[in-house]
Amino acid sequence: MGWFIAAAIFVVVGYFFGGTIFTVIMFVIAAICVIGGIFDRKGLLDGNKSNQPFTDDGKVDSAENQSINKEQEVRHGMQNCEEVEVKVPAEINGFPMAYRYNGVDVCILRGKEPNFALLELGMKVDFVPEPENTYDSNAVIVKVGGIEVGYLYKGVMQDMVNNFILWGWPIFACIVEIKPGEKAMKMFMAFYKEKGAD
Repeated sequence: MGWFIAAAIFVVVGYFFGGTIFTVIMFVIAAICVIGGIFDRKGLLDGNKSNQPFTDDGKVDSAENQSINKEQEVRHGMQNCEEVEVKVPAEINGFPMAYRYNGVDVCILRGKEPNFALLELGMKVDFVPEPENTYDSNAVIVKVGGIEVGYLYKGVMQDMVNNFILWGWPIFACIVEIKPGEKAMKMFMAFYKEKGAD
């Protein structure tokens, strides 16, 4: 809306307060504002972020505020990554989705990199707590099809996974980005819990 207001202002200023050249300049600027407004409304100026189904890494999106079908088809369009379609359940074993994250990084240890040729977008990710880990008793292994890919980074995500596994609440995760050259992988993660449970 701001683009169109700016365009109107330039038109008025050019029409009432300018000479011929000044008026032409004002009308050109107004036209640019109109074009900018059209592109902005279509989401082309910000990478179409408004159409991304999930929040960026580190931001929680409450599923309670969204309309989620029983089986929601989700498109994960990560940067420099092919688009992958995954069926994300609205609930698992009677537990509704509570939180979801997109673009969660995996800590891949140097010298213990997985065979990236065996990994594909959309593959399901599993989490295995490793309390006997001498470096971090809260460590959580990230596994894909039985392959140990790496670990969750320390922080909120690691704590959430440990707590949800302890409480018996489901977690759904899948691969949304693979960068073999950078030895990197990103995940989509959804957490499910009882309604009203803290």
